[in-house]
Amino acid sequence: MIPLSRNSAVFGLNIDPIGHHNGAWRHPLTQVSRAYDISYSLELSRMADAAGLDMVFIADGLSVNRYAPDSVVLGFEPLTLLSAVAVNTRNVGLVCTVSSTFTEPYNLARMMSSLDRISHGRAAWNVVTTANPNAALNFGPETLPDHDSRYERAAEFLDVATALWTGWQADAVVADKDRGMYFDPDRVAVTGHHGQFFTVEGPLNAPRSPQGKPVIVQAGASATGRDFAARYADIVYMVSQDLEDAKAYYQDIKRRARDHGRAESDILVIMSVRVLVEQHDNAAQERAAELAELVSAEATLKRVSSFIGVDLTRYALDDVLPPLPEADDIQGYRTQLALVRRLVQSGQVRTLRELATRLNGGQGVLSFTGDGRSVCDNLQLWFEEKAADGFMILPQQTQRDAENFVKFSLPVIRSKPFGRQRPEGATFRSRLFG
Repeated sequence: MIPLSRNSAVFGLNIDPIGHHNGAWRHPLTQVSRAYDISYSLELSRMADAAGLDMVFIADGLSVNRYAPDSVVLGFEPLTLLSAVAVNTRNVGLVCTVSSTFTEPYNLARMMSSLDRISHGRAAWNVVTTANPNAALNFGPETLPDHDSRYERAAEFLDVATALWTGWQADAVVADKDRGMYFDPDRVAVTGHHGQFFTVEGPLNAPRSPQGKPVIVQAGASATGRDFAARYADIVYMVSQDLEDAKAYYQDIKRRARDHGRAESDILVIMSVRVLVEQHDNAAQERAAELAELVSAEATLKRVSSFIGVDLTRYALDDVLPPLPEADDIQGYRTQLALVRRLVQSGQVRTLRELATRLNGGQGVLSFTGDGRSVCDNLQLWFEEKAADGFMILPQQTQRDAENFVKFSLPVIRSKPFGRQRPEGATFRSRLFG
């Protein structure tokens, strides 16, 4: 094992079995049935584990839009899937997406504690506050709580969950057969929480797990979201298409972390990057063109409209983009709206057609297409420019690009100082932070 360098990047793999180009499911090389085949998700996870990647990640949503039949439907609930992954892998961290808006702290704390124990200390919780208004219709309310309320609930949620996780001292289970004492009640704290959103007496009905509490992951674009991430998260996900914007975000998160009394090294900023990789650049460009043919500009704009809350389909493709609201003025997906606004303000896109082309069959995640070396060079640039501490790799067409990234890009990455593999740790947290 190569020793850990302080200048080495963190790498994760999103194990969506279809891919992160909206045309991936339509491509002849894609077997759609693999989306619902646990063996393929396990294959991807074992590959990431064997390659020494730091984490695997699964996103989640809580609704389906039956009027968008071109959208891929998720195959597995993340906690269930990652429990299976846990017993089929050894070292890789397991990042599980769960909404703080539509679950309860006690249940979530118990489930994440179980995943941490099943995985021997590799669990991570990606905290999402759920910006899709359709999700609310599946849980009782007719409308989604407003943006700031969702983050207020999430903050209280984290406080309660943390109290539950840490309420058990590591040596609380004594199993003293002579005295008939299974656990020492003096080593177990009652939570006793009575707050704005939750009333939780506690303690948790599970002893402390290997990590004590899972690694916390979050993505925030608004000022509220950034401050939440800087206060609670170990890993912050970032989406950007502009190097200078990414550097500014990175520095802002680190500054906010310091303001909360944390060291900059206590929090990692991980950038999402879509990759399309082939052995030779011309082959990569050819497949990229094939994928582009499978998604129309109109379909891309329809999808973007649903994220940013502005109906772009009302305009002609060569029209200039209409005025866009400020990201902090909407209740929906502020990350995507902020990204589109930056593209327009910087002059990188002017018309709706240019926007659709720039998004390249996605929601705005930066894309690197080429051979293994060119993808490595791009990642190295963003890392060395201090735009990110690492990367979440999103294969554009998973059934081709996941394996190709490991086969063609990763060996080049590992040969560079920034790509040195982190040593095996007793837990995911120790692997990340030592």
